Amino acid sequence: MKRNKETKWAELLNIAVDRAAVVPIARQIYLQLRQSIVAQVLPAGSRIPSSRQLSERLHVSRTSVVAAYDALLSEGYIEGRKGSGTFIATNLPGQAEAGTVHQPVGNTASLRRLSDAGYRFHEVLRDSVPLIDRPFSPGRCSVDLPTIEAWRQITVRQARSIAPDVLGYGDPFGRESFRQVVAEYLRVFRSVNCTAEQIIITSGAQQAIDLSIRVLINPGESVWIEDPGYQATQHALRSANVIAVPVPVDESGLRVDIAVEKEPAPRAIFVTPSHQYPTGAVMAIDRRYDLLHAANRADAWIIEDDYDSEFRYTGNPLPSLQGLDQSARVIYVGTLSKVLFPGLRTGFMVIPLDLVQAYRGARHLSDRGPPIAHQGVLEEFMREGFFTSHVGRMRQRYRSILDEIVPCLRDALGNLATVNMPECGMRFVAYLAEGIDDREVAQEALRRGVVVRPISPLYLEGGGRSGLDIGFTGYDRRLLQTAATRLGEAVRHVAARS
Repeated sequence: MKRNKETKWAELLNIAVDRAAVVPIARQIYLQLRQSIVAQVLPAGSRIPSSRQLSERLHVSRTSVVAAYDALLSEGYIEGRKGSGTFIATNLPGQAEAGTVHQPVGNTASLRRLSDAGYRFHEVLRDSVPLIDRPFSPGRCSVDLPTIEAWRQITVRQARSIAPDVLGYGDPFGRESFRQVVAEYLRVFRSVNCTAEQIIITSGAQQAIDLSIRVLINPGESVWIEDPGYQATQHALRSANVIAVPVPVDESGLRVDIAVEKEPAPRAIFVTPSHQYPTGAVMAIDRRYDLLHAANRADAWIIEDDYDSEFRYTGNPLPSLQGLDQSARVIYVGTLSKVLFPGLRTGFMVIPLDLVQAYRGARHLSDRGPPIAHQGVLEEFMREGFFTSHVGRMRQRYRSILDEIVPCLRDALGNLATVNMPECGMRFVAYLAEGIDDREVAQEALRRGVVVRPISPLYLEGGGRSGLDIGFTGYDRRLLQTAATRLGEAVRHVAARS
């Protein structure tokens, strides 16, 4: 099927013809089309219907439509292209350029009345680091040709025979056959104890966290969170009017003993035990059992965010908290977007069986269910072994990049920062020397074309270490080396002013 590249929005334009009016029909058509062009409702270069198509649609004489088109053509609003049709002119006449361009409403300087949560939502992104596609912005993934080719072939196969469920709403938890594949993967790779019935396919890990807050926690209740910790979780809890109790993190993970002293009866506990964000600490096995025992005593839920444990470079991974849990109180959260590519926006969560009905209702009200079409592609991609092959190749690639970029950063930063080789993940922290402000470094680095996230704002109780979140995946090695040099220049510039 031949496709025209030009948009055809004019075919959807509502042109009303009043046969009883004094104004001739041709003039009515002309005025409405001209107004749409002047207001840029119809963009320059877009195609308009042929005179025959428009006359049939409006049930008017073709002569009237031709007369309207001739007037627009003579004034320069439309242009004919031989063998192609009639289009909105790319160079509009002066009166159109000076005309009233469509303006959105509600663009007021002051913030109009919102809910309490709405005001909190308004502040969420105020101080966020821009998502710029440059080193060392975290979250990017490497995707090689074997993965791209496998994804393309599977997508074509899926498109040739569209499954019936793709045309309907589907299950709020996601396609059952896809959830079965995810369950198989989690049982083998992360020792998660689960069946397909317990799995919810989400739009990334953040939706899983949002759903859990709404299903499990009341406004005003207290929860433990890691300090420092993931800022999106901090914002989500604050927006839900939940009291976040900051718990310090050491090299073995969240300090359970301090947490119990600060709040002995939390409603929930939010942790990243496999690769603590942002410090990178891996929760020790005895600390994991301490956490499970504390949760049992408090009758608290644990939300385990296991966001990039697929990429481990030394030793064997410790079992997930969910796999160690004997009381069915851990909600396990993971994502495929960080393993394959962020645009996939596909995550999952594993919930205890007695929560299925509550989560199903919450998901139904949230967005009714996840998109189904790409789940078939993912299912086949995982079932045919392409997923595990991709993870294996990327683990090797990321490790080789680490072997290059860590020494490169150490040379560039010198004694102004400490850079340790991470055990796992797609990012790590470069801790700055005392007295160097990581927020100032981030601003100076951005002026030099380098993106880093300061970690000091992630500490809720203040007094945290100054450091930079370094994402190293998804970038060309030479770009990373250049970025390391520029980051070193930025750090030295800030240090000289301190």
